Amino acid sequence: MFCHVRKLHPSKYVQYLGQSGNDHGRDIWVAHDGNSYCYQCANYRSLSFRKAAEDIDKLVKSNSIPSELIVVCAGRVSAALREKIIGYATQYGIQQTWLWSGAKLEEALRTESEDLIQRFFYGVP
Repeated sequence: MFCHVRKLHPSKYVQYLGQSGNDHGRDIWVAHDGNSYCYQCANYRSLSFRKAAEDIDKLVKSNSIPSELIVVCAGRVSAALREKIIGYATQYGIQQTWLWSGAKLEEALRTESEDLIQRFFYGVP
């Protein structure tokens, strides 16, 4: 995920905070020109509202409110859950919230980062 985010934001400051724990809900943090993007990676087959809300609460508690929040999970995200999470994030001043299902992430990798699929899944340098 980190490699893909670096490709999405090539000229921006990208930090991988989630690898060591105690990340305050910020797995990947991108900052550029006064905007910030927080990627939360929920590596679960099914995303729950509770998990998303707990991660948003960590952002609020640490005073790390991003301009955009991107929640990435392995499974599907229903429209109702998507709306509930977006509403929860909006009340804390997060301007845009995106939910990437496993299918959305796979499609993004295939269309924008095919080289990463080759690198990580097929061993191509």
